[in-house]
Amino acid sequence: SLSPSSSYSADCSISSSTQTTQILSLHTPRKKKYRAELREMKNKYEQLELKMNALSEEVAMKNRANAIDVTSVELFNRVVEAHLPPNRCMVIKQYVEMGKRKPQGYRYSSQIKQLAQTIYFFGPRVYTFLKSLLQLPSPRTLRRVTERISIVPGLNNIIFETLELKISNLKDDAKDCVLCIDEMSIKTHLFYNISHDHIVGFNNSYDRKTYEPTKHVLCFMLRSINYDWKQPIAYFFINNSCTGIHLQNTIFAVITRIQKTSLNIRVLTSDQGSNFTSFSKTMNVSCERPFFFVNGHKIFYVFDVPHLLKSTRNNFFKYNLTFLNGTTDKKYLIDFYKLDQGLNRLAPKLSETHINPGPFQKMKVKYAVQVFSNTVAAAMQCCVQGGSLPLTAETTITFIEHMDKLFDLLNSKKKSGSKDFNRPFKNTAKQREHLLHMLEVFKNMRILDTKKVDGETVIIDVTKRMKFLNGWTITINSLLMLWDDITKTPNFVLCTYRFNQDVLENLFGTFRNQNGNNVNPTPIQFLWAFKKIFFVNYFKHSEGSNCLEDMSEILTTIGQISPPLSHSCVLFPEKSPFNFCNLKIGTTDYRELNFPAQNAITFCDICLNYAKHQQKLDQSFLFTYFKSYETANHSNYGNLNVPPDNFFNFINQLDEIFIINFPILAVEENVGRKLKNLIDNVPFEHPCNNFDLEFLKNLYIRLRIYYSINKLNKDMSLIGRKHRKLDILYHL
Repeated sequence: SLSPSSSYSADCSISSSTQTTQILSLHTPRKKKYRAELREMKNKYEQLELKMNALSEEVAMKNRANAIDVTSVELFNRVVEAHLPPNRCMVIKQYVEMGKRKPQGYRYSSQIKQLAQTIYFFGPRVYTFLKSLLQLPSPRTLRRVTERISIVPGLNNIIFETLELKISNLKDDAKDCVLCIDEMSIKTHLFYNISHDHIVGFNNSYDRKTYEPTKHVLCFMLRSINYDWKQPIAYFFINNSCTGIHLQNTIFAVITRIQKTSLNIRVLTSDQGSNFTSFSKTMNVSCERPFFFVNGHKIFYVFDVPHLLKSTRNNFFKYNLTFLNGTTDKKYLIDFYKLDQGLNRLAPKLSETHINPGPFQKMKVKYAVQVFSNTVAAAMQCCVQGGSLPLTAETTITFIEHMDKLFDLLNSKKKSGSKDFNRPFKNTAKQREHLLHMLEVFKNMRILDTKKVDGETVIIDVTKRMKFLNGWTITINSLLMLWDDITKTPNFVLCTYRFNQDVLENLFGTFRNQNGNNVNPTPIQFLWAFKKIFFVNYFKHSEGSNCLEDMSEILTTIGQISPPLSHSCVLFPEKSPFNFCNLKIGTTDYRELNFPAQNAITFCDICLNYAKHQQKLDQSFLFTYFKSYETANHSNYGNLNVPPDNFFNFINQLDEIFIINFPILAVEENVGRKLKNLIDNVPFEHPCNNFDLEFLKNLYIRLRIYYSINKLNKDMSLIGRKHRKLDILYHL
C-alpha cells in the first residue's frame, strides 16, 4: 500500500500537467496541420533543389560548349557597337572584316562607299593615308559606281543632289559663283538607247521637245568667284540656236534649281550671240541697270571679255572709231608693222596674221590680245616720237593702250606679272578711275564707215549697229556694282578672269577630245562625255572647302556625321532583289535532261507549215512575185515561200500605227513601250498555241525603230551644212 506521502506526490504530479499525457499532446489538430505543411514545403524544396541542380548542370554544359574567347571577333564587334558611334563602328567592323581577305577580295557596302566619299571631300590628302590604314575603297572604286547612273539632257536631280553633297563642306565665300552659258555645234545623229528606251538626238530644250534633229547643245557650268572649283551642271539639245521665251524659260529653270541648293549665283556670263543679247534686253539689262532678278535674287550680267575683245579688234580693223576728239585708223598699225621689219623688232610677236587675220584667226583670242598690247602701243609711240608715224596716230596708240589696260583689269589673276592692271581687282583709285574712263569712252564713241555714193565717198555713222559697245558698258558697270554688293573681308580681292567663259570653252574642247579629237561629236557622244567629265570633276577636291588637316579631326568628324549616309541613295542606290523561281530537277544526271534547243522552232511543224503557207506566188504579191526567180531544177521561184494573208495584214496594221505615231512619240521617254501599248490592240491569231506573240511584237518595235533611225541618219548625212567648220570654231 502507498504511504500518504507518496500518494500526495502522485496527485501533485498529475495536477501540475496539462491533464493529458505527452503522447496525446503530439497529435493535436494544430500540430498535425503544421507538420503536414512542413512536409509539403520540404518536398517542394527538394524538387526545386533538384531542378536547380539540373539547370546549373545544363548551364555549365552550355558554358563549356560555348566558351567565349575574349579575343573573338564577335565579342569585339559587340564592344564596338556598344561604345562607338554608328559610322565609326561601321568603319572599324569593316576593317576587321577586310583583314580576313586578300586585297583582291575586298568588297564594300554602299554605306562604306558613301562614308568614304564624304571623308574624301573633307580631306583628300588625309583620305589617302586613311585608305591604307582603314582599308577604305580607292577613289577609282567610288567613280566606278557612277557608271550605272544615267544623265539625260535637261535638269537631272542626280546632278544637283550630288552637287549639294559636295558643297556641304564648302566655306560660305566659296558658294558665291558664276553661271556660264554657251552653245556648241554638234553633228546631227540619232541613237536609240535600248536599256532606257529613249532616242537621243532630237530637239530637247527645257520646255519643248520636237521631232527635229539637234544641231547645237546649250551647256551650263558653275564656277566659284573666289576659288578655283567648277562644275558642269546641265545641257540641252536644240535644233537651232535657243532663242526667245524658250531660252528665257531654260535659264530661269536652271537658276531656280541651283538656288534650291546653298549656292549663290552672283553673275551670269555669256557671249554676245544674238539669242543672249536678246535675252539681256528682255531682262531690261542696260548700262545703268546691269543686272536682273530671279526669285528675288539679284544676278549681274557679264558678257565674255575675250569675245568682246575680238569683236572690238574686228571693228577696229573695219571702221574708224571716234573718241576724245580723235579717230583711230588701222593704217597706222599697218604702217608701223611695215616699219618694224628689221633685225631688232620693237613688237616681235606682231605678224601678218595679226594684221590681216583670216576667218579662223579671227576666232583666236591671242591675236586680238597681242594687237591690243602695251608693247605695240609703246613701239608705235616710239615711231611717232621718231617721226616715222604722224601725230594723228596718237589716238590709235591711246586706244590700243587703253584696251590693253581694260583687258588686264577684266582678266586679272592672283599670279600676275609686273603690270599693275593685271593684279586682282581691289577697287583701288587707279583701277576704278580707268574703268570709269573707259565707260565714258564707250558711251561717247562713234563708229564711222565710208561708202561710195554716186562716185563720192560718204561717211556713215554705224554706231547703233555695234553690239560690243553696249557689252563693254554693261560688263564694266556689273563689276563696279558687284564690288559694292558683295560681302568683303579685309583682304578681299576679285580675280576677274573667273567671270570669263574660258572654263566652258575648255570644257567643249574636252568633249571633242573624248572621242579621238572629234571636232563635231554626235549627241550620244556628247552625252557620254558630259557624264564622264561631270563625275571626274565631282570626285576632284574643291578648293575653298573646309579641309580637315589631321586624322584625329577626320575620325572625330566621322562620328559626328549622323544619321549615317543620308545621301547614300544618291550615288549608291540599293539594288532591288532579283525575283526568280527555283527549277526542281529530279535527277543529278544532267545528260538525261531535255533542255530546249536553240533552234527549237524548227521542230514545230505547225509554225513551219504556217510560214510556208503560200506556195504558189502570183502578181497579187507584187514585190515577192517580181523578186522571185526560177532555179535550174525548175523549182517554184527558187523555193520562195511567204506567210499567209492574215500575217501580212497584221504586219501592215502594225506599220500603219508605227508610221502615224512614231514622229509623235519619238521625242518622249519610253518610246518603245508606248508603241507596244498601241500595237497590243491589233488582233492576230496563230494556229500554234505556243507561238510567242509578245516576242514578235517586241522584235517588230525594236527593229522598226532601228531602221527608222538608220534611215533618218542616212538622210541627214546627205544634207550638207554650210560653214560647218565656222560653226564649230565660232565660240573659240
